[in-house]
Amino acid sequence: MMRNELHILVLDEQHDFRERCSAKFRELGFLEPELYDDAEKAFERIRKGGVDVLIFDLILKNTDGVEFFKKICSELPSSCRPVCMICSALGGETVVDQLLDMGLDYFMMKPVNFEILVERIQTLTKNSGIREKSAGGR
Repeated sequence: MMRNELHILVLDEQHDFRERCSAKFRELGFLEPELYDDAEKAFERIRKGGVDVLIFDLILKNTDGVEFFKKICSELPSSCRPVCMICSALGGETVVDQLLDMGLDYFMMKPVNFEILVERIQTLTKNSGIREKSAGGR
């Protein structure tokens, strides 16, 4: 199986979801994703660069997904932002529309179908040129 070199960061307070993401991405040929349950630590990691895809929940420790995404949008130039995707069991139409208007790339309801999630990751990273940037630097 061909290895996918995308660097994925998963931010979710549910240990089980983070572990399923890790196992499923590895099974599907991706690098081991970075797993976080703390939004501030995840933000600091993203700020350092090198994260191609960020998957996070609306429910986070010490904040929520909307505030976390606002921080990403306000503190990171769009050229430095990863592809941002939310996977959440919550998500009223108003909240999802607000996030998409702010620049969220994709929203998926939990439980997550990982095959569809991977298809969306591949489409979004191809459209944004991330795969080419990642591959060119290695």
